[in-house]
Amino acid sequence: MKNIWIIFLFIVFFIPSAYACGCGMAIANPTVFNALKETQAYLMIDVLDEDSYNEMPFFRMVSMDEPYDVTIVFPIDGVPYDVEGKTISAGEFLDDYNINTAEKHITKQSFSGLVNRVGKDLKEGSKATISLTNGFIGLFPFLFMGSFGSVESDMQFKNAETLGPMAHFEFEGGSLDIYDVDSMDTLEEFVETIDIELTGDVKELVTKYKDYYVAVLYLSVPSAINFELREQLKECPEQTENIKNELQEKTEFTYEEINDLTSGPCRESLYALINSVTDVNSNVNGTLVNMMFKGTNQFFYPTSIVNSYKYPITDEKYFIRAPIGLNVELESSIVDKKASFGSKRWYKVTSSEEDIKGKIVNAGFFVRAGDVLRKINEIFYNGSDWIVLIIYLLIIILPFVFYHSKVNESLTKGDIWWSVGIFILGGLFLTSLVMLIKRKKKFALTMFLLWLFLLIFGIILSFIP
Repeated sequence: MKNIWIIFLFIVFFIPSAYACGCGMAIANPTVFNALKETQAYLMIDVLDEDSYNEMPFFRMVSMDEPYDVTIVFPIDGVPYDVEGKTISAGEFLDDYNINTAEKHITKQSFSGLVNRVGKDLKEGSKATISLTNGFIGLFPFLFMGSFGSVESDMQFKNAETLGPMAHFEFEGGSLDIYDVDSMDTLEEFVETIDIELTGDVKELVTKYKDYYVAVLYLSVPSAINFELREQLKECPEQTENIKNELQEKTEFTYEEINDLTSGPCRESLYALINSVTDVNSNVNGTLVNMMFKGTNQFFYPTSIVNSYKYPITDEKYFIRAPIGLNVELESSIVDKKASFGSKRWYKVTSSEEDIKGKIVNAGFFVRAGDVLRKINEIFYNGSDWIVLIIYLLIIILPFVFYHSKVNESLTKGDIWWSVGIFILGGLFLTSLVMLIKRKKKFALTMFLLWLFLLIFGIILSFIP
């Protein structure tokens, strides 16, 4: 069993309003532990070559009660050769490291993304198609609706003090010390030295990761709301506790749910509490720690630890990025989707049920072939409007092709001109009635069935979200 190297990350913020969090298990008494709420947890593992990578977690945590000093522990399977850290907003992190761009390419290069895009365009196209098949008269409501546009509302409320450091890293907002603790063989023994009683999930996690190196993050977690609003909440203890119970179950609330939960004399403070811990704000500051590893093709990050908290995380994003010539194979957790653009391949991990653990390998033929197929998928995604146009043209043209080649019924030039004129005026339904009166029953039936199919097709699409 290897000795544990304990990494002390002591974060001191120079701006009182800055936020930080540790994507790990909080070692604290139950009162403090149960008050912690992580709003945004992002991670990017950036593979540089066959045996080096950077691990970049972004943290933002708040307390549902008073501000607390908290010790956060998260296991790692190696000691970084260098560490950088800085205070940065969530939006800057997602933009600066191309994560927002990667998410767009992942959507475009996935088959499910293509299907959703085509389905959305079919739904939008069905409105115009139904209007056109009802002729000039049918265009009036379509034009009327189009002039005002659509209005949608989606409100979401969504003691090792005597030890000397082996290494010391300084970075913006804090520092990192590495300690070699020869007298401790397990993480559990380390936790006992800080005299904290372990309960529930935390105790299980300490046992699970007992053989790993550990990073220990000491930080001051701010309250989700200011002192004045916290004092107001004391006037409504039952309502406050009810909201906290709701926040254990969900991270998003509708406008109606917010009204029901906050009605009463403490409305302002209750609203602020819900909004501050469910709203994914790209402008809010957090802490980005960049841990650099080399000399190994193995990587690890304990994403499952986030499930130990009483309150679910509002927004999670986990990505791995690698050069196009390399690939990653996960031993635990599952890559949900991939995308390749520029000279990098991106892997998105959605579930946090298991830790991200894997190795760096060379990209084989099938991996590179997958890149080509995903880029073809992206071409179709970008050209989905043409796909929809072809689909509707086939729906409209094929019945007439079938009628022309298989149905034994003669049409004169006059019948054709009558059909075109009436169609322009009143659409397929009116044309089918006129052709029925003119005793062109099969032609009338063809147009009626086409009109009926397009109508039903449009109604079905309207129910698809």
